[in-house]
Amino acid sequence: MKPLEKLFLGSAIVASIFLAMIFLLFALQKQGILPVAVFGDNAWQAQQQETETKETKIKGVPIGEVPTKKPEKEGASTDSIVEKSTENGENQEQMSETADVNKETTVPAVVLPVPEPETEADPYPYYIKVNKKQNCVTIYQKDAAGEYTIPIKAMVCSTGYATPLGVFGSKGKYVMKGLIHGVFGQYSTWITGNILFHSVPSARATKDSVSVRNYNQLGTTASAGCIRLTVADAKWIYDNCEIGTLIEIYEGEEVGPLGKPEAIKLPDGSKWDPTDPDPENPWHEHQPSITVEKEKMLYFGEEWTPYEDIEALDTCGNDITQKVEIVGEVDCYQPGSYLVRFTVTDAVRKTAEAECTYIVLPIPVQEKETSE
Repeated sequence: MKPLEKLFLGSAIVASIFLAMIFLLFALQKQGILPVAVFGDNAWQAQQQETETKETKIKGVPIGEVPTKKPEKEGASTDSIVEKSTENGENQEQMSETADVNKETTVPAVVLPVPEPETEADPYPYYIKVNKKQNCVTIYQKDAAGEYTIPIKAMVCSTGYATPLGVFGSKGKYVMKGLIHGVFGQYSTWITGNILFHSVPSARATKDSVSVRNYNQLGTTASAGCIRLTVADAKWIYDNCEIGTLIEIYEGEEVGPLGKPEAIKLPDGSKWDPTDPDPENPWHEHQPSITVEKEKMLYFGEEWTPYEDIEALDTCGNDITQKVEIVGEVDCYQPGSYLVRFTVTDAVRKTAEAECTYIVLPIPVQEKETSE
């Protein structure tokens, strides 16, 4: 073998031995037999930490947290234990701080309100009582105990001698119903037999053919047995009282807890019920009125008679002066100015208002008469 070949072979053998020693030292250090300081830097430590971080992430533990494992033996501590040792003198407390900083937080769950179960609407919120003797209807609703004891509405009606007494459940509804004698009733509710609630009869199956004579009999015993109502009241029962609603017909001396409403009187030639909500009803254009002077002089000691100073008419032109309410007083023995307000509400629930300023002069009545 030539000297050059021997030199090359020897160098290769030395290099192989050197590399083998390096790999051996790496292996010993990885096993913890040799300290990291053998190499004089932290390169291998950084690489080892990166490797452990990747392994920890694969295991499902967040980066930076101290991995824990369950005790293998019964009775072992439930506290977390560190899997890797810190023989190189690392500060255990520092690792704990790092873990606290990077620890994942649990987001509080969103608490949605639990919807309350829907309560089924009461199919029969009302009870109807008809006082046949007084020709008055009173509507009752339930109290806290579920009893029909609370009166909420009163209606004027016309019953008949053939109107039966007793308690009945309504059986049907009709917007326009043919009646005996070839007439028709709006918003009819079938009570029993051939007895119904319905509006004052019309000559035809139209709204503009109401019987004025029958309408002006409301509040008296005048029907053939059915219970006649204004259109507004018949429609209220039709709209609000389901089929099956109980209707009690009785005879009582007392009208009812809410009293008996008054029915408006129709003038001759009328064709519509003033209470009918139909937009075509011409009575919608009419209003009650109060006629009074804006200013009136009174002399010292003169009698104040306000109802003689005013005239009030309802929607249909009937005189309702005596129903006017007066707000204010006039002292005819104290000269001065007095503002008086007048208000009135007619039978179809329309209202009128007016004002008058009374001026009491200091001249006595006797001097006034003498000067005249």
